[in-house]
Amino acid sequence: DLGAPLEDLFETFEKSPIASASLAQVHRATARCSGRPLAVKVQHAELRTMFSADLAAVGVAVQLAAWLFPDDFKLQWVLEEMRIHLPLELDFEHEAMNARRCRDFFRSGPGRALHGCVVVPEVYDELTTTRVLTMSFEDGVSVTNVEGLRKAGIAPHRVTALLCEVFCSQIFKAGFVHCDPHPGNVLVRPRQSAPPGTPQMVLLDHGLYRDLPSRFVLIYAKLWQALVLGDAEGIRVQAEALGAGDYYPLLAAMMTARPWADILRDASAPHRLQERGTLEDKAQIRGYATQYARGIAHVLNAVPREMLLLFKTNDCLRHAERQLAGSVNSFLITLTFCFEALATEATERRKHATGVAWWATWLAGVRLRLSAWILRRLSERSFLMPRLLYFLSLRTT
Repeated sequence: DLGAPLEDLFETFEKSPIASASLAQVHRATARCSGRPLAVKVQHAELRTMFSADLAAVGVAVQLAAWLFPDDFKLQWVLEEMRIHLPLELDFEHEAMNARRCRDFFRSGPGRALHGCVVVPEVYDELTTTRVLTMSFEDGVSVTNVEGLRKAGIAPHRVTALLCEVFCSQIFKAGFVHCDPHPGNVLVRPRQSAPPGTPQMVLLDHGLYRDLPSRFVLIYAKLWQALVLGDAEGIRVQAEALGAGDYYPLLAAMMTARPWADILRDASAPHRLQERGTLEDKAQIRGYATQYARGIAHVLNAVPREMLLLFKTNDCLRHAERQLAGSVNSFLITLTFCFEALATEATERRKHATGVAWWATWLAGVRLRLSAWILRRLSERSFLMPRLLYFLSLRTT
């Protein structure tokens, strides 16, 4: 694919892969002249031919399910999503574009506050095709490798906080989010030229991304704000805007992995939404999944397609947080980003407002930015945190 023998393109190339997955395998190499370590991702042979057959098989299965269970399981969205995203995942030039876009976002875009905290491998365009992707080799331990993190002198709770900030930045500031953050695609290492124990995150595999329309991001921010603050009416309104209708308690449970009763519990208790990880807790969640399978299928069919990959992203992040078992409350970090996104939207609305409406949007923006500022500086363990959350919950109802 690269048009020349390996020995003419690389100083060295290890023919045994260091990693392999369903779409490709990765080889270590070194660049000619510079000797820089490289990672070369090579697509499995005949994969594109198999792809068409796999899609046809999924189509038959979806049609069969629709015929057997016409009112229970509407799964056409599965086929539609596969038809959109699998061809993009098979195009490594598209993945290279995603990687550059993500890199620019954290280096000089709205996510630059995390510049230095996030690393995206550099793409070598001259050694990249639709089936071969050549990048700088970046080391690190898996985000869920607690023992490896501790050996590197990195506290797991700092990784949890950084993980949440990185993906909230993509969702609420970029509207462009990595949708496959499983432990193999997120590495952590000590950050150079920073105090000991400072984590740096490496994001790999940029094949699966989703662009989020600004209106969707706004609804999603309002929904998370209502979830964290236990605002039942706010949850209902935003869930309805996403098409969930009367299934809003189920949508809330799907997003938080917590029962509806926990979501509505005293908003001043900042840890009420955190998973406890007990056997009883896990059994309860499995029971809900079984009991409400039909409702879950309805929600997945009803919500905007942007939500589907965000469910996947959310599940991957919650899994990582459970493995890290840190004390950081990621829901409070999410709330902070929601406030900032809503404040930005209020600023945009103010540009077109006059008179009383101008002052109302100005005041709303100030309140939101002040709330975000306080949340960023106030420890979740502080005795003031419950009081702040209680005050914020009153202002949303």
